[in-house]
Amino acid sequence: MKNSTTSFFTGLISGVAIGAVLGILFAPDKGVNTREKISKKAGEIKDDISKKIDDIKHYAEDAVGDIKEKVSEAKEKVKDIKEKATKAKKK
Repeated sequence: MKNSTTSFFTGLISGVAIGAVLGILFAPDKGVNTREKISKKAGEIKDDISKKIDDIKHYAEDAVGDIKEKVSEAKEKVKDIKEKATKAKKK
């Protein structure tokens, strides 16, 4: 799942960047204006990428927290079962 998610976001970001640059380059305008537009769009894309990366980090942190919690619960259940088995064995 990690690989497919990474591939998806890589493709998405690449597509957005390429589309933005091509749109600006093929729009009729002076070179100075085109460079300014490219610079502005690059900044917007950078901000979008940073936000997406932050979102992915938070999602991953939440997932790791959930997994740790479930592992802890499983350990407790195993401990309880072991204690019950030990008590039953002593009887």
